[in-house]
Amino acid sequence: GFQGGRGVSTSFGAALAMSPIAAAALLPVGAGLVAYTRIMSVLSVGMAPVLAIVFVVLAAIGFHSWAYAVYAVIALVLYKEGGA
Repeated sequence: GFQGGRGVSTSFGAALAMSPIAAAALLPVGAGLVAYTRIMSVLSVGMAPVLAIVFVVLAAIGFHSWAYAVYAVIALVLYKEGGA
C-alpha cells in the first residue's frame, strides 16, 4: 500500500488555490513519482522543486506575478534547509 505523505493533500490544495494551472502541471509528475515509489512522502519532496520551477516559468511568460515565483522559491529553500 501507500505510506506517509499526510501533508501532500494540503500542499496540493494550496497550490490549487494559488494557481490551478500550476497544480495541473504537478499531476503528471506526481503520478509518476507515486507509481514508481508507492511512497507518498516522496511525492511531497519531489513536488517542492517542480512547483517552484512551474511558478518561475509562469511568471517568466507573464501568466503570473513574480510574487508567486518568489514565494515558491523561498518555500523551497526553507523546506530544503529544514526551517519550515
